Amino acid sequence: MSERNGDKARFGRLRKQKVLLRKRVRELRKALETKGGMALSPRAPEK
Repeated sequence: MSERNGDKARFGRLRKQKVLLRKRVRELRKALETKGGMALSPRAPEK
């Protein structure tokens, strides 16, 4: 079923979960960036 076809309760719940998850991830990344500096770099710096 799709949201358009009437399954709004499930889609609304999942949408809220996704929004909250993104919010938590953003807050975690921001905390790690301010605390750890380059903690979130995708790879180690080359020498």
